[in-house]
Amino acid sequence: MDAVAIGHVYWLAVHQDRAQLAELIGTSLAMIKTHYKRAIPREVAEEFWKLIPSPPEAPGKIIPISTLDSMDEFPALKFRFAKTMPETPHFYVVRSAQNNAEYERLFNLIAEQGVWEEWKDGRQYRYLYREGWKYWSMSPEDITQSKVINLAKA
Repeated sequence: MDAVAIGHVYWLAVHQDRAQLAELIGTSLAMIKTHYKRAIPREVAEEFWKLIPSPPEAPGKIIPISTLDSMDEFPALKFRFAKTMPETPHFYVVRSAQNNAEYERLFNLIAEQGVWEEWKDGRQYRYLYREGWKYWSMSPEDITQSKVINLAKA
C-alpha cells in the first residue's frame, strides 16, 4: 500500500464515510469497499493526523516558508522557492504592479547598502545581508530593468 492509500485509510477511520472518500479521491464506492477493508481504530487514526515532521537532521537544508512570510519590512513581497535550481536553494520575487513600491524600496536598499561579490559563474552581484539572509537583484545596476529579487540563507 502506498503513502497516499495509507492516508485514505486513516481518513476513512476518522470520518467513517466510504461514499465521501470515493467522491474525494475520484473513484467508485465499489472500489473503496473492495480495497479499503482493514479497519484502523479511530483513536489511532486521530493520532496519525496529529503527527508533525521532525526537525531536519542537517540544519539549513530545510527553510520554513513561514519565515519568509513574516518579513515585517516588506509584507507585499511574497518570495517563492526557486524549484528549477535545487542545487542552489533560494527564493525569488517577481516585480508586479501590486508589489512595486516595496520591490523598489528593497532594490534601493540593496543598491545603497549591499556589497559586491562574485557568484560561482564569475558574474558580480550586489548582496544585502540582513538577519541571516542575503538579497540580490538579477539586474543589480538598473532599477528600470530589474524584474526579480532573490533571497537565500546567508
